[in-house]
Amino acid sequence: MLGRVIVLLLFWLAPHRMAMAQMNISVLSQNGANNETTSNQSGLANKADVIQRGNQNKVQISQQNREHEIIIYQEGNGNYTASRQKGSADGGSITNVNQQGEGNRTEADQDGFHNKVMIDQYGNGNQALNSQVGTNNRIELQQEGSSNMANVLQTGEGNVLSGVNGDPTARQIGSGNILNVIQMGG
Repeated sequence: MLGRVIVLLLFWLAPHRMAMAQMNISVLSQNGANNETTSNQSGLANKADVIQRGNQNKVQISQQNREHEIIIYQEGNGNYTASRQKGSADGGSITNVNQQGEGNRTEADQDGFHNKVMIDQYGNGNQALNSQVGTNNRIELQQEGSSNMANVLQTGEGNVLSGVNGDPTARQIGSGNILNVIQMGG
């Protein structure tokens, strides 16, 4: 009888364990020198938070499925970020990148529906390369100093390019800024 209770308990716990395993959280903080971070997550509702403060930073994050969140903050030196979120029709993902200075570059790619990319860049040779494929996606962009450049590609219906924090204008302030936008409907 005890064996049957244990077997029944295992059958009952199995689906509940899988549901809890869907939410993976990765948190990383680095301060200096030759920093590098790579994270690959799959399942539902995953989250990756990365803070890097200095030197030759690099971040690469990939998330598969839906309802994901990527938050990246970088402060100085040769920063680079690449985020890839591939989702489905029933849940959006969010990428939020804030870079402060020097040789920054951000690449954000999203496939799916109801996704959002938010990018703030403040100084030096910043670049923002963004691609969204799907419906009702949004890119919020602001760049402020030096040789900034932004490329935005949105394919699908109901996609929006705007500024951050509800600002209706994607902003570039200072020096040799270039904004290339391609939006193609369904």
